[in-house]
Amino acid sequence: MTKVLELAPRVAHEVFEHGLEAAPHECCGILIGPNEEQATEALRSENVHENPRTEYEIDPELLYEAVERTDGSAVEIVGFYHSHPRGYAAFSETDVGRGSWAGKTYLLASLAPLRFLGGVWNGEGFDEVPVRVDLEA
Repeated sequence: MTKVLELAPRVAHEVFEHGLEAAPHECCGILIGPNEEQATEALRSENVHENPRTEYEIDPELLYEAVERTDGSAVEIVGFYHSHPRGYAAFSETDVGRGSWAGKTYLLASLAPLRFLGGVWNGEGFDEVPVRVDLEA
């Protein structure tokens, strides 16, 4: 069975809105949900990278808080998101170099045109994952 990432409508809206607000910088954040295929919450992070126009780094404090919050709870860290404000709708070499959470989905929000791209980190790169908005969530 092929993995699919389902986004609650408010998550899809939040990720694109965050990306548009952060432009021309990249935005980033954490996806939370009940299982690895459903994101029901997007936690916005400040992009703490020294070059936020072309790279991203999630605030380590927020990441720690997310791990603590989800440990032993009914929700988990589904994955992470970031934007490409200038519309590069593919994972860059930098994105591949930054991947580190095996089995987690990385969501890329391209802003021109508006498009989601999902990939599960396999230790060496991203295996593409279909992304859909769950209109019943």
